[in-house]
Amino acid sequence: MCDLSHKCNKIYYRVKILTIGKQIRRRRKELKMTQEELSLKMGYKSKTTIHKIEAGINDVVHANVIKFAE
Repeated sequence: MCDLSHKCNKIYYRVKILTIGKQIRRRRKELKMTQEELSLKMGYKSKTTIHKIEAGINDVVHANVIKFAE
């Protein structure tokens, strides 16, 4: 068990973001979509946002999780 709950929470959150990003990337590739195509479908201004989500740099806005699932 980790005594430093704040540090553990940060690590857990980071792993969660990475996992979501990997799932989004895997599904995008299954659908044979580019990052640019997905960014347009999601309403983002550029493919950079999709790249950052897939890489675990950015988190997915909760409201967009359902859009990604569709």
